[in-house]
Amino acid sequence: MNTSAQTLGLLLLLSGFFRLQAEADPRAEYNWDHPNEVIVLPREMAFTSGNIGATKNESIYLWVYSPGGVVFLFSFFHVDTLLFDRWGMYALVADPEGNVYWITDTPQPRSIWYADDYLSITDGEMFFSGRGGRYRLTGGFEGLSCDISLESRLPAWKPGTGRLDYTQDGSSFQFRVLVVPWARASGTIEVDGKRFSINGHGYVSKTRFSNPLTRFAPYIHSLKLYDDDTFLYMLDVTLNEAYDNRVVPMLVLAHKNRWLFTTRNYAYTVESYAEDDELPYPYPKTIRVVAEDKGYRLEGVYRESRRLNVTDVFAELPQLVRNMLDMILSRPVFFRAIGAFSGTLTYPDGTIRRLELDGPYEYTVVR
Repeated sequence: MNTSAQTLGLLLLLSGFFRLQAEADPRAEYNWDHPNEVIVLPREMAFTSGNIGATKNESIYLWVYSPGGVVFLFSFFHVDTLLFDRWGMYALVADPEGNVYWITDTPQPRSIWYADDYLSITDGEMFFSGRGGRYRLTGGFEGLSCDISLESRLPAWKPGTGRLDYTQDGSSFQFRVLVVPWARASGTIEVDGKRFSINGHGYVSKTRFSNPLTRFAPYIHSLKLYDDDTFLYMLDVTLNEAYDNRVVPMLVLAHKNRWLFTTRNYAYTVESYAEDDELPYPYPKTIRVVAEDKGYRLEGVYRESRRLNVTDVFAELPQLVRNMLDMILSRPVFFRAIGAFSGTLTYPDGTIRRLELDGPYEYTVVR
């Protein structure tokens, strides 16, 4: 890939990390309180061709976590602004031996095809498609190839109505769906001539939003944690100062193919940070989470066990481009790790169950 393509790919990467929830209205509150009754229509998960504002960003975001095996992150995204209209992909592969591969690609717009009534998209080389809780990612780019099947244990879900308006007039907003909240993932991945089997947990989300690329969320925390029967997902976003630094919380807990609760009523505390002279910012090592909703109480501590990847976007750009962007943009850094969560879940009848979960954690900081 040439330098200009790498630069564009990294710039587009910046736009894909706004992970938000639905605004609070009566329909949204009902959906939060009754997560097992939420219905997501196939067209709500599809990519769209319409103009939704000055800046349009749509993406799918996929994680595959195989305990003791391969960890895989993939995103396929579209950014359409007044200045450019581009598509991009990136992938992270962490193998069992500790090797980590970071791969990006910027396919030509004319190579893209997508359905407008359900989630199916391809650039002719990488294909992602499915419906009814069954999805498949096949193909590859830049030395990566994969064939991954996802069979969801939970139906698609959206936080509230799925939409959050950043501004009162609704000109800046996001629509978010958990296409595959928690799936059985299987298949193969090949990278750098090495082939690995997949047997673990899967996750796919789809976002569509209109928001200026300069209005990054300064802090994002995301946890996806599992055991054989349990899925815990926390997404905590601090919005840009243009939106009063509002905090947008979301925590969901499922057990044996059913939601126990989905809530915004929780607190997390970073109890310790890791620092490294080679990194621009410290990042969380230990996080305490406490949530109470619908008579349940969740409490526990997440501890990092393995750092996967740090993407310091400015550090990867050519010096001239970096100097130009440094005058108009803040510096985004993405931390990704694997860790374990140890805690308890108290049921409404007083029963207490120990939780020992593990999975990926992501922390984004923009200053």
